[in-house]
Amino acid sequence: VVLDQVCRTVGARCAAVQLLAVGHDRANVRWAAKDSASAADPAHDDVFISGNRNPRLRSHTGLRLRGSKMFLRDRDLFEKGNRELAELHKRLADIGLGAFLSTGLRMPDDSVLVLALHRDVNDGEDFGPVEEAFLAEVMPHLRQAVVLSDRLDRIERDVSGLQQATNHIRCGLVLCDADARISWCN
Repeated sequence: VVLDQVCRTVGARCAAVQLLAVGHDRANVRWAAKDSASAADPAHDDVFISGNRNPRLRSHTGLRLRGSKMFLRDRDLFEKGNRELAELHKRLADIGLGAFLSTGLRMPDDSVLVLALHRDVNDGEDFGPVEEAFLAEVMPHLRQAVVLSDRLDRIERDVSGLQQATNHIRCGLVLCDADARISWCN
């Protein structure tokens, strides 16, 4: 829903969030989410477009720039005439995607949270300062949401592990609240 709203606000055809583990010469997608329309279209699952084979994730220039530059376009990531980029643009155009803009923020574990946008292939406009300003406002909130979601997932895994361990104890355990109502038991 959030990515659908981002698309409407900035005039994008596609919005994707990726959590990237950045190595010395490439980044790997650890987690990703897409706007509803893109998520429903199997063509967007092409690993050359949205997975680890995407040349944008292997761009040495892009990995170095990502730390110092807030917004990246293909011209920041590749030299003119790059064959992999030409292939990527062809595949993107085949599914109706054109101009590209991305922004990213470092996460507490040194991964990078990236928001990538594409315009419709028939939209001749690039993303400009208005869209960049909107994304600059949104990204800290998106980062916080991902951090909180990760913490909640970790807590749920811990609780599940604790429940499994207590269910293997050979005696019954009962936790009661201050009014002697059972809160939990194995």
